[in-house]
Amino acid sequence: MKCKVEVKEEARRDISEAAEWYERQQAGLGQRFRENVINYLEYLSISPLNHQRKYKENGEVLIKKFPYVVVYRVVDHNLVVILSIAHCKQRLSKKRERK
Repeated sequence: MKCKVEVKEEARRDISEAAEWYERQQAGLGQRFRENVINYLEYLSISPLNHQRKYKENGEVLIKKFPYVVVYRVVDHNLVVILSIAHCKQRLSKKRERK
């Protein structure tokens, strides 16, 4: 069964900021970043419980080819809430403080 995915506004901002940064580095790279993130969001809608929890009830999925993780929480097995898209070198507290 497919879960609904809710992307918090802060996470949307994370995606936009990272994509814009990548686009400034190389034309088309920002779009590739966005596409990778969308693929992982789709994956989480199908298999949200396949990853161990990293901090309390939050799970993390590493985005391959980019040093970012999707930080998420599963609510009632029917809803996946995306809390942030965080660079792997960010302070752990910054990745974990969103609710």
